[in-house]
Amino acid sequence: MCFLAGQSVLENPLPAKIERGSSATLTMLVGDNIPEMEQQIKSLNLRVGLPSSRDTDQVSVRLNGHHVKVAPEKPGWIAAEVPPQQIKRGNNSFGIQFAGGPSESVTVDGLELTVRYRS
Repeated sequence: MCFLAGQSVLENPLPAKIERGSSATLTMLVGDNIPEMEQQIKSLNLRVGLPSSRDTDQVSVRLNGHHVKVAPEKPGWIAAEVPPQQIKRGNNSFGIQFAGGPSESVTVDGLELTVRYRS
């Protein structure tokens, strides 16, 4: 199951431009009660699309107030595995901060939360 944050489930629709030294908060609606289903979950992955970013740009992510350790996944994307306890049923807050780097700004054009269940 994959939750994609598009305009219909975000308070602040994508794309979201973030200037150096600033942050943006995006809210994604999740219908499943992920913490209660933890034993059934094989993996829970977060991906953030940043097509205008460079490898040396410093971007950090917070999920419902918790720091998420992200790493480059492929060009234009950062990703992280997320503990099920950090996701809640209903609105989830994603804070994306652009601390610095060679770019003047970065643009978030994708926010994905993929849940893979055990078979």
